[in-house]
Amino acid sequence: MGYAAQLDHTKQHRPVGGGIRRGFLALALLITTVVAVPTIAASPAAAADGLNIAADYHYRLGDDGVLRVTATFTVRNTTPNRRSGYTITSYYYDAFGIPLPDEIAEMTVNSAGRELAFEIKTDIDDGTEFSFAEIRFGRRLQYQQSMTITVDYQIVGSAPRTDSFDRINPAYAPFAGWGFADEGQLDLTIELPAGYDVENVGDAMQRKSDDTGTVLTASEVADPLDFSAVIIARNDDALVSEVVSTDAFELEVRAWPGDDEWLKFATSTVEIGIPALEDLTGSSWPEDSDFDIIQSAEPNYHGYAGWYDSELGQIVVDERLDVATMLHELSHAWFNGDTLVDRWLIEGFAEEFSRLASDDLDQTPSRRIPPSNNETRRLNTWDRSARTDETETWGYQTSGWVMKQLTDEIGADALRDLVVALSDRSAVYPNESGNGTTSLDADWRRVFDILDRRLGSETADELFRSWVVTKSQLALLDERAEAVALLDELAEAGGDWFVPKVIRERAEAWNFASIAPLVESATETLALRDELDERSVAAGVRSHQIGEERYENASIAFAGVTRDLSIRLNGIAAVEAADARHAAFEPDWIESIGLWGRDVDADLANVRDAFDADEMALVAGESVDLATVISQAEADGTFRLTLAGLGAALLLLCSTMFITWRRRARRRRRRTPVLNADNRHIDENQHSDSEVDGVTSAGGD
Repeated sequence: MGYAAQLDHTKQHRPVGGGIRRGFLALALLITTVVAVPTIAASPAAAADGLNIAADYHYRLGDDGVLRVTATFTVRNTTPNRRSGYTITSYYYDAFGIPLPDEIAEMTVNSAGRELAFEIKTDIDDGTEFSFAEIRFGRRLQYQQSMTITVDYQIVGSAPRTDSFDRINPAYAPFAGWGFADEGQLDLTIELPAGYDVENVGDAMQRKSDDTGTVLTASEVADPLDFSAVIIARNDDALVSEVVSTDAFELEVRAWPGDDEWLKFATSTVEIGIPALEDLTGSSWPEDSDFDIIQSAEPNYHGYAGWYDSELGQIVVDERLDVATMLHELSHAWFNGDTLVDRWLIEGFAEEFSRLASDDLDQTPSRRIPPSNNETRRLNTWDRSARTDETETWGYQTSGWVMKQLTDEIGADALRDLVVALSDRSAVYPNESGNGTTSLDADWRRVFDILDRRLGSETADELFRSWVVTKSQLALLDERAEAVALLDELAEAGGDWFVPKVIRERAEAWNFASIAPLVESATETLALRDELDERSVAAGVRSHQIGEERYENASIAFAGVTRDLSIRLNGIAAVEAADARHAAFEPDWIESIGLWGRDVDADLANVRDAFDADEMALVAGESVDLATVISQAEADGTFRLTLAGLGAALLLLCSTMFITWRRRARRRRRRTPVLNADNRHIDENQHSDSEVDGVTSAGGD
């Protein structure tokens, strides 16, 4: 793919055009028409129809790099005699003129085996000077008479850096193949030997190529005066080469034979230019050693001063000794279709870095002319389709000017950072560690993002809106501004919680439509986090920042984090309820009795410890247990008191019943008589009972 430097059209080499040659037809008639008048009643007359000219041009490029031309003309007088009364006026021609290239040599003119006299003259057409040959017939060519004239000459080619078109040498032969004839009577043949790469950038011709070379033909050309086959023949094997080598790079500079001045200029510019560009871009020369810098005027015929061809591994630069052009093309090693998407970025970066390098090398940088602000034209529409000189001039000027405005604001160092960020594909919305890459191609969106988010440019927005983006893309910039504002608000609200991955990735890819609902959901999640934090601090328990990692790495939504936070909010609610119950609980004597064996302070501590340990299920259980103990304290106290009363009453009853029984038993023993000796044991037992009762018997009572 080629990336070009614009040619200054005031210096562009151009072939001899049809407009210039068109003047030869009238010129030929004027210089060759002679009026013959009879001796009787002679009067002057003017030519009516003139000469009919058929021509066969044959161009042959030799292996020696010499271009030889043989032009065979069949000239016929088509001006009939005229009768007026007794006077007959006849017309004859004794010369005619043919146009010539600027630089010719060894010209000969023959007809029927004899040489014809000729004189090379110059004239001006539309302010342009051109050469022509006035050929003398050596006889009068009467009406209906014809003659064949053969003209041979060599096109020498002009010296490099002159205004003429032709450059002829063994390595490079650009020339215009054309001929001078009447309509439909021109045949043209161009022969080129093997070893030359041949391109015709002019009018179409039939082409045939084989091992012997290439032949181009055109027969019976309808309008010879406007026909021009612009041939570019290259034989790179004949170029003079010099290797430019440093520790960092190696390449070959290849020049036309004999143009030592250009070879010296090119090698010296490459030697100092590449290191300067390496420093400015922050990266080494990206091409390998199999890379050539080739001198050629070929780009001129396409409207450029040079171009970079990544597929062929070469830079083709015209013959001018222009440092800015050479640096521009060298810059394309960094800025091309493999590294950037938009054409204006490719050319704009090349223009700006060549300007900066020229300045560093104390060379005169190219001027950056402020372009006209055409509301219907934007740099994002500038491509190679429907290319005109006017659109190309606007595109180069505007892209270079915009880049210079950015450099003037952010500085050359920041511009280097921009290039490095594009090369590294580093994200403008990285993770918390500052790492991350983007899948977005290096287009105007990436450049705008880096300028705005990483380099802090305050002019990028206005420049892009005024010169770069289309009307529909303006709406995209507006959408981006709203989304980025939401993202920044979320970042501030998040504090230590970094902006979630899902939102950063959407912003990185310029997928802004889904950012607003995601930010809303994330904000709700942060609100839960903040509520949990505030309530935890107020309660004097651990502030659980639960879910931070899941929040930051979320790739879809935040439901999981929200659930986790909600669970802990339920936990802090349980802690708060336990605290409130404990604080409000002042047990009376009955509740104190109900709390025998329980420590409500310890129960509250269990609730808080469970929360600190992030055991939310235990928090709920302990909180319920504490609430139950407190709420049941009075009932438990009452129950215990009741139970104690019942126990005391029962004990009293039992004691009373026992005493009563004992008394009744003693009374029964006293009423029973002693029967006989056989019943002595009863008396003994009674005696014993009496001793037990503490009663001593006296007498028989």
